[in-house]
Amino acid sequence: MVPARSVTVPTQAGRSVQFRQGMAAINDTNDLPYLFARDDVKVMVTAYAMGWMDEVLSHTRVINADVHWPVNYAVEHTSETEFSIKEQEPPPLEHVDLLDEAIKDKPKWRKPPSNSSAS
Repeated sequence: MVPARSVTVPTQAGRSVQFRQGMAAINDTNDLPYLFARDDVKVMVTAYAMGWMDEVLSHTRVINADVHWPVNYAVEHTSETEFSIKEQEPPPLEHVDLLDEAIKDKPKWRKPPSNSSAS
């Protein structure tokens, strides 16, 4: 919720969502269509929640919220009030050796000069 403060947002008759410090965990999916319609809300959907998101989107008329869908999913408008979920192929994982990346631009180690001086 913007700004980050404690606020109660009414969602449906007799229900509301309590935001504390700007964040709330939504346990009742019936509250989501109302939160999706608000433009001052940022919703981060987990991959776990995508299992029942078809039902939630069937009750959703409009999405004005800043919604972050899981990486492998895309939600598209199919008509004025209908949405479709498309599961995408995960991007290929590229192997990056973090140690090699960290030391790649560093100069090579040099042996320090000996301190033995001939007197």
